[in-house]
Amino acid sequence: MSLSISLPKYLRSLDSFQGKGSTCPYCANEISTKSSGESICNFCEMPSDTSQWKKLRSDIHGFITAKNNLISKNSWAEAAKLVEQAIAIDQSPHMLYSSGIFYEAYSNYEWHSVDYNLKGYMEENSMHRELSWQLLSRSKTLIYHTIKMCHDTLTSEPDYHLAYVKLIAETRMKRMAQARSTLSLINSDPNPSTRKDYANMVYYSCINDTKNAILYIDSVSNTQINAFYYLSKLLVNNSMTEDAKAILVKLNNKANIPKARELLIKILESENTA
Repeated sequence: MSLSISLPKYLRSLDSFQGKGSTCPYCANEISTKSSGESICNFCEMPSDTSQWKKLRSDIHGFITAKNNLISKNSWAEAAKLVEQAIAIDQSPHMLYSSGIFYEAYSNYEWHSVDYNLKGYMEENSMHRELSWQLLSRSKTLIYHTIKMCHDTLTSEPDYHLAYVKLIAETRMKRMAQARSTLSLINSDPNPSTRKDYANMVYYSCINDTKNAILYIDSVSNTQINAFYYLSKLLVNNSMTEDAKAILVKLNNKANIPKARELLIKILESENTA
């Protein structure tokens, strides 16, 4: 099915998005949301509410807050040490997945540090590439571990909250057959929730089911700014790159969404090499 949207409508919606800031208990990044209850982190996509941040252990609170301060100074290696300390204390699927997203962002930082203007054998570039691959491997290890932990728990008891984490991890690793099964479990929850709509949006966007994807994007975009990333991804998958770029430029000025930033970089790089 072809994709037909009103770009001005979405641009106006994004312009007017003024979500309140809350703090993610798993990565300490600010969440831009209009929801008064559960919300989804812009950075790691883990669900949370204000009560979870208040319950977070003070030592983990300190680690992940200090980690973000180091990232702001591009001290990624020092930030990674704090992430590992947080993992040692909290090995929940939520924390493992959030840490996996950190390592993916760190990997992208190293990859984008490659400088093709360097002279000579460019040993420094080789170091950046090698480290980027190592960090991406660590990211995937943590995310696969997340999936296994969720699977082991879900085989004995239905847990809609944990099923959401599993689906987000599965779609990240492009395990769409497993994600489809997980989505069925999520949708069996009789209660409406932000998590349920968000999970459907992610899944249908990833398989490029435009009809269902737009349906859930429109619903989720009322409260969660991440919906505009999935709209951009859908546009790219349907060869509407210019529309995607228009949304991503505004989105990256609004919120810290690593996937949105990377998608915009890819679009710009493809334009430069065309």
